[in-house]
Amino acid sequence: DGLGDLDQCNGRFGVTPEFPDGIYYYVVTDDFPFFTRCLKGDV
Repeated sequence: DGLGDLDQCNGRFGVTPEFPDGIYYYVVTDDFPFFTRCLKGDV
């Protein structure tokens, strides 16, 4: 699983300056798993 608020893909839903209504985004961390472990989305 992810770290803290991060999901299994190392991502989370949150507010950013560019998306004040919120958006799902991936997070790079200093500790394992470091970067995206999978991708989420609709095809």
